[in-house]
Amino acid sequence: MKFIIVFLGFLLLLNIAKPRFDSEVFKNKSFFDFFKWQFTASRGFWPSDVKINPLSSLPDMSSSAQVIYINHSSFLIRLADFNILIDPIYSDFASPVNFGPKRVHEPYLPYDLLPKIDLVLISHNHYDHLDLPTLRRLYHDFNPQFLVGLNTSKYLQKKIDSNIESTDMNHADEFRYNGVSIFFEDAIHWSKRSLFDTNTMLWGSFVIKSDEKLIYHAGDTGYGKHFLDLQKKFGDFDFAMLPIGDYKPEWFMLRSHMNPMQAFKAMRDLNAISGFAMHYGTFPLADNSFEDPLVDFKKAKDSNPDLNFLLPTEINFQDL
Repeated sequence: MKFIIVFLGFLLLLNIAKPRFDSEVFKNKSFFDFFKWQFTASRGFWPSDVKINPLSSLPDMSSSAQVIYINHSSFLIRLADFNILIDPIYSDFASPVNFGPKRVHEPYLPYDLLPKIDLVLISHNHYDHLDLPTLRRLYHDFNPQFLVGLNTSKYLQKKIDSNIESTDMNHADEFRYNGVSIFFEDAIHWSKRSLFDTNTMLWGSFVIKSDEKLIYHAGDTGYGKHFLDLQKKFGDFDFAMLPIGDYKPEWFMLRSHMNPMQAFKAMRDLNAISGFAMHYGTFPLADNSFEDPLVDFKKAKDSNPDLNFLLPTEINFQDL
């Protein structure tokens, strides 16, 4: 018993000694807040099975870029010369094991309909965004290039294959591919895969910039001035993918997730022509019910009728 206590203490010291990225989420939060939420949680109702109409084929492209919603925060971006997947998850559980948050509907774009995937972008390492079973399948089927936050490549090499092509990116880093620039940018969030790795892998968002289009995927984020900063840096966006779910209880979630009204505000900050909501209606991850984001989205939409911000569960793809 004494050896176990000493060993656990040693592991704790190793964990404390690890270099960590700064996170606004944890400046005024602690594990006590997490346990407070868990023990006082009032979970809203989620159905166990939501019927959808998945795509039966890839839509025809009528422009130089196309955005297709898969599920949760997963999207396929089709450009003229190559294809990008962002935060793909095809697993039934947003969890390291076969229990926990379980999907309530199948993906809108079945895996077997995916075209050849050239790039896979991972915004951060939470299980609903970095899904190892899906990434392993993509690696073996397509051998794409992975773009990830700092310190994440070595994790993928350990868990998938030491030969995986993966590039770590810091905030504001640029990656060029077939004439297109992909930037890894800031987000108000955090990272964690296990007990001892909080904030040891960097999180962020992605900007995809071609000669013709400017596309933004927010990853997971709370609302902040980074949206205005991105508009000042890149200009007006053609399309934005912004999270609207998992925002309750707001006292705990405010600095890591946006509510629908904040997502509309972010759309205005980015001066985006159009966009899709995301991160709702697939996995029960917070206290909000399945219907809460839909109801609050409608209220926000009614207050912002000029913004072309849509629910992709109603319109699965858009040509830009």
